[in-house]
Amino acid sequence: MTPTNVNSAEWMGEQATASTIQRLTATLEQLRQEELRRFSKRLAPEEAASLDELTTALVQRVLQSMVGQIGAARQRGNSTPLLQVLSGLFDLNQAAAPVPTV
Repeated sequence: MTPTNVNSAEWMGEQATASTIQRLTATLEQLRQEELRRFSKRLAPEEAASLDELTTALVQRVLQSMVGQIGAARQRGNSTPLLQVLSGLFDLNQAAAPVPTV
């Protein structure tokens, strides 16, 4: 591969990674909000606020772990299978373009 092809492939890989992380973040946040609305009806306002804080922290921890795994896979040069699994597992392709193979 020429340097231009390598840079282009690397850029496409970065775009696929960023797109998947954005869609994953949006999907998890949507799920969090839906469940929060469902449960908040039964809680006092201060309990609902605490639940909001707890679920936000939980989603962030899950995302942090996933992003770390994606980053490690990118460094090894084999992130495509992980991106495809996450896309399938969380149905990330329904509202966006599929993850390109890198």
